[in-house]
Amino acid sequence: MAGIMSLIFFPRATGGLGWALVGLGIVLVFISGQVILKPTSLWYFFSAFVSLAAGLKLMTTRLVNF
Repeated sequence: MAGIMSLIFFPRATGGLGWALVGLGIVLVFISGQVILKPTSLWYFFSAFVSLAAGLKLMTTRLVNF
């Protein structure tokens, strides 16, 4: 979530770090092994959180830069 927030709210300052955090989060989900994943549940969560964060930024600043 921190990676997605940094990509949406601070794209120029933390672009590379944001993608690294997103990748780290995905790897940690698979390494932990305690999370039971359905084939698309991780992607549904990822897309829902991106939509939530983008909507929040759109409501506050009326501009979303990806």
